[in-house]
Amino acid sequence: MNKTIFFCECDSIMDIDVGDSIIDGNLRWYKSYKCKKCGNAIEVDGIETKRLPENIRETITNKYGMRGLFLKDSDNLSKIIYIFKKEFEITLNKLNLININIKNQEELIKGTENEMKYIRNVLTKNGINNIEIKKIDM
Repeated sequence: MNKTIFFCECDSIMDIDVGDSIIDGNLRWYKSYKCKKCGNAIEVDGIETKRLPENIRETITNKYGMRGLFLKDSDNLSKIIYIFKKEFEITLNKLNLININIKNQEELIKGTENEMKYIRNVLTKNGINNIEIKKIDM
């Protein structure tokens, strides 16, 4: 969980917690705010999403690091592209497939650890088993 400073309506500091998880096979995210002075509290949940909002992803990866989804070999590459388009609405220009080099293990896509696990789970359900998750430099 990552802590960030934010100001409440009463002009006091609020703590913000953000995180993501996989629950019942669905990717979820949350953001919760709590004012130290007036006790004002807000919780926002994103359920059954296929990708995290960019600001949530950035906050999580800044604290815990970035993960990449790597293709071990080029088998089923066209099927993987199809699944990314159909299931995640991710097009080729958002995937690292333009100059993919299987031998050098370049990532297909990157994000939080739970995002990569969720995507790997969907690919596995579709018969793609040549996927690996690794921590990558940001």
